[in-house]
Amino acid sequence: MCKNAADGTAFIDNLITAVQDTSESSKGLLVILTLRSDFLGATQRHGLLNQIIARQAVIVPMMSEAELRDAIGKQAEQAGHPLELATVDLLVEQADGREGALPLLQFALTDLWEGLRQRIVPSETLRRIGGVGGALAGKAENIYQSLSEADKLVARRAFLKLIQLEEGTKDTRRRVKMIELVAHGEDEKIVHAILSRFAQPDARLVTLSKDKQHHKTAEVTHEALLENWQTLKEWLADSRDDLRFEHRLNDAINNWQRQQHAEGLLWRSPDLDLLHKYYQHAHQDMTAVQVAFYQALARKQRQTQWLKRVTVAVLVGLMVASGTWAYNYKQSQKLVELQTQLLKKVS
Repeated sequence: MCKNAADGTAFIDNLITAVQDTSESSKGLLVILTLRSDFLGATQRHGLLNQIIARQAVIVPMMSEAELRDAIGKQAEQAGHPLELATVDLLVEQADGREGALPLLQFALTDLWEGLRQRIVPSETLRRIGGVGGALAGKAENIYQSLSEADKLVARRAFLKLIQLEEGTKDTRRRVKMIELVAHGEDEKIVHAILSRFAQPDARLVTLSKDKQHHKTAEVTHEALLENWQTLKEWLADSRDDLRFEHRLNDAINNWQRQQHAEGLLWRSPDLDLLHKYYQHAHQDMTAVQVAFYQALARKQRQTQWLKRVTVAVLVGLMVASGTWAYNYKQSQKLVELQTQLLKKVS
């Protein structure tokens, strides 16, 4: 997801050009684009892409009730542990027509299977986990509650940064460099270790990997987590304004860094005032580069204030000196006049 519209347009243009290129070097090039249905409207920003999708798109429908029933029941039968019809009915009822149902169903069925291995009937396991959706959220909550209080703060900060806020549509997950999740003065290994708890094979709530530049990255594995983990939803509700401001701050910092820390790109009021307020309550969660940007602003502000004070002092000094000179000049003029009058009387 490109934050810069021009970069996004250039990427799409290059992609289409590469696909349409008939030269020998591009023969056999095939692009398969997957897109969530609620993002189709955004393709209208690029006319050619929108037309290509309209001509060639294949809409993948949600699984039907019968397909869900087969996916749930037949797998269990083949494994030698057929599920009760009532359990299958309940799972289908809770999953059918539900957005993001497959990852939710995956977690629920995993818990059911683990329960069967412990001779716990599926209906009891399903009741315990809270049905479809409860397993995913329950796994996240259990891992979170197992953390120390300090580690919980790190986990909260990390998960919030792994979410792309949207306007007019649902929030989405986003891949973030690990260094962007690390607060100033914090060890990256600590953050990685905490997120690794959520990335374990029996959880897979977070995916840890590396980008092409070999930077460590993290992202939420299933967007269904955003909808079903109540704790995360509460964090988002409480922090939405701060997250929007932080995204603005990061854009400003990226521009500042691209221009070799040009002073002209440092914030002024009212943005500077907002950053002061943000720093007062969120400085412990700010990254090293965010703190560096804030400190550069603070230095610039101190320099500006010092120059103002010096300027005022110089002006006051000049005014005093000017006033003193004017007073002395006036007194000397009076003395000359008095001397002139005395000379006239004597003569």
